[in-house]
Amino acid sequence: MAPTGYALVLESLHETPVDLGCVIYLNLVEGKIMVKKDLFFMSDELRRWWVEERDSKLEIVSEKKDPQRPAKCDAECVYYSTCRG
Repeated sequence: MAPTGYALVLESLHETPVDLGCVIYLNLVEGKIMVKKDLFFMSDELRRWWVEERDSKLEIVSEKKDPQRPAKCDAECVYYSTCRG
């Protein structure tokens, strides 16, 4: 979850723990704004997972590895026509 990365940066800069994250989804349905909130606790396990994912992606970039396309793509992906087209 992206907020975990931001929380790690804030913790580093301000030397204060950030234990709660929130993702807010906004959708326009029939002219009305619909809001959905996803609150979650940022556990040590979630922090570790985020750091491992970051390190994995840095390795792909630094070693110029080809990450390959996924076996199945979501048709709503903004890159679908470029990647699968």
